[in-house]
Amino acid sequence: MKKTVITFASTLITLLLLVTIQPSSVEADASCDIKLVFEYEVENLEVAFTDLSNGSYDKLWWEFGDGKTSEEANPKHKYNKEGIYTFCLKASCSQKGYTKDFCGDLYLFDADY
Repeated sequence: MKKTVITFASTLITLLLLVTIQPSSVEADASCDIKLVFEYEVENLEVAFTDLSNGSYDKLWWEFGDGKTSEEANPKHKYNKEGIYTFCLKASCSQKGYTKDFCGDLYLFDADY
């Protein structure tokens, strides 16, 4: 059983060719300073995501790239099959109408052999 732990901050472009980062956001108000930071641990087809973000946001959610989402800060998600999934961590400051997201490609394969 192989485990991989990867940590990201929104200024990274790529890491070990495993994740391609595509940050995007609407222009920020200074009172909605959001810095999205996370790490994840992969064990076969299950991924444990951990939010390490900071800033003035009132909503945080994950999109896993397979049609499923979670509003938990630290969700575990089991993918049904191997493949490449574009996942996103998103945060919003609804008072200012500001949303920031941080997306990357996750390459999953079942290495249980």
